[in-house]
Amino acid sequence: MDWKDFFKPTIGKIILLIVLFFLSTIIWDWITPVMSGGSSDIGFPFSFLSFVQWYRGGGPPVSRTIFSLPLLIVDIIIWYLVSCGIVALYKKYKK
Repeated sequence: MDWKDFFKPTIGKIILLIVLFFLSTIIWDWITPVMSGGSSDIGFPFSFLSFVQWYRGGGPPVSRTIFSLPLLIVDIIIWYLVSCGIVALYKKYKK
């Protein structure tokens, strides 16, 4: 398998990418529950979405959602490379 075949998008790689991306996001969100400090991050290996909550004085908590498009893109690239590797290993051992 050469590099063109390794990186070439296929239906199997795209489906595996989607499954890995969503599983990593859901599982990471379960592993890192909202702490008493009041923050929750979504995304693995990079958290591209954060829910931050903090208290000011004695009033109600202030909430803020932070979204990072560059981290989302890097996260997707990493999971695509992982899916390419998994498909390459599967093809190698299938023969």
